Amino acid sequence: GADRFFIIDKPRGKDNVLRSVCERLCRQGILTETEAENLFERERLVSTEIAARVAMPHCMVSGRSFFAFALLRTPLPWGKSDIRLMVIAGMHEGDLKMRGAIEQLVTFIQNDSLVERALDCESWEALMECMGQ
Repeated sequence: GADRFFIIDKPRGKDNVLRSVCERLCRQGILTETEAENLFERERLVSTEIAARVAMPHCMVSGRSFFAFALLRTPLPWGKSDIRLMVIAGMHEGDLKMRGAIEQLVTFIQNDSLVERALDCESWEALMECMGQ
């Protein structure tokens, strides 16, 4: 999990943050370059902020489904709001477990006090504990 948790002290632009995290996921073999390009293209078409302070760029993947989390120390303009938490979701077609995980994640994101606590997390383990995982 720790390989899918990032803290970004000084986020410099939506595209830079998204590209930086995707490059790390590609280097780790979690995401392919083609999948990353699909994610960027989808983001260009429709902004993915899904709640106050949270965006969830996503794409289909040929490998295992995953979530990656980037906590931004300062707010970053993203679509119609400023975000502090970016969740990248890679979904393998037909992965029923991922559907349930997304429902849990959405419930978490809709709870403003939990999101507030999550923004102070310093590790994957702390974030998972905050999310009740």
